[in-house]
Amino acid sequence: IEQGNGYFITIESVEEYNECTLDDKYSVLSWKHIRKTAETEILFTRESGRIVAEGIFEGRPFTKKYTVGDAPWYQFHELNMTDFGLSDDQSRSFWTIDRTNMDIVKFKAEKTGQEMVTVNGRSWQAEKVQLSLTGLAGLLGWHSWFWLRSSDGRYLKLDAPGFLKSDDDSTVELISEN
Repeated sequence: IEQGNGYFITIESVEEYNECTLDDKYSVLSWKHIRKTAETEILFTRESGRIVAEGIFEGRPFTKKYTVGDAPWYQFHELNMTDFGLSDDQSRSFWTIDRTNMDIVKFKAEKTGQEMVTVNGRSWQAEKVQLSLTGLAGLLGWHSWFWLRSSDGRYLKLDAPGFLKSDDDSTVELISEN
């Protein structure tokens, strides 16, 4: 993470490379997404109530405009939810682009209270946040849980049940920090 008037982050794995520019509230302004194994390289940019995408998706030209209004765009929830964790807001809706099919999805985050959470052998006071899909998908009742450290809004842990019965549940925890 590099900080100026906002933040610039890079995230790389064996299969993906991502560059993201965030505003001072951690909402995405631009996202370059490369999926090395799937011939995908797309640049997404936020432009007055829209997200505009241009590039190559699975080997074919890809151009799309998503209407998002004023709601924030959180592509990497572990980083983007910091502002929400520190705010007095009890709930917040935001957009995410699904990296597997490039569809846009709207989520709602709701604070459910403070509790102690143990991560990597350390206990922290944390804000527990329920993350749910909105719209028709939300009627299915799927949700996950986030814990954000109370002192600084830092992501600590995610528990996400599989969406379908065949999907595995997952837990993602903060391993270390600088």
